[in-house]
Amino acid sequence: ESSKEFLEVAKENTSNMNHNSVPIEYLWNSIGKNDNSVVNSFGKDDSGPVLTFKNFIKEYNIPYIDYLKIDAEGAEYDIFIPENVGYLQRNVQFISAEFHTYYEGNRDKLKYFRDHILPFFDNVRIMSCTTQSIVPGKSIDLSQHIKDDKFIDEYPQQIMIYINNDRSSV
Repeated sequence: ESSKEFLEVAKENTSNMNHNSVPIEYLWNSIGKNDNSVVNSFGKDDSGPVLTFKNFIKEYNIPYIDYLKIDAEGAEYDIFIPENVGYLQRNVQFISAEFHTYYEGNRDKLKYFRDHILPFFDNVRIMSCTTQSIVPGKSIDLSQHIKDDKFIDEYPQQIMIYINNDRSSV
């Protein structure tokens, strides 16, 4: 978690959970374009050390990820870059990522992601995420809409992208 405040909330919320003997490691880090860059969480200057995704994986020696949940307030585009695609394909079973469109420049980043990164993944669902309320059966499938630049330019909310790299049933 990039925010000290939210890291403490995460610890509290997971303190009584049964993790089937799998330890949870709580990290105060941010993912960014460059190591040691500055990230402000929700306008606050309380972000942890910043690493690129590639260096984060290397620093913490993470060979495989079962489930990667990304809600990075715009930094998701720093994770989904060409140099990380191979790792994400081979070493991450499931990805759930919230893509933000309303920060400056993010609509163009989403178009780049759609055209240059997304084609590397076979099993993808693209769904609406309206006012932070994701309700089964209520989200709208945006898979066809995402191909339209005008739609991206005008869509007012975040977009959820789910990637399933599970090869066990293939």
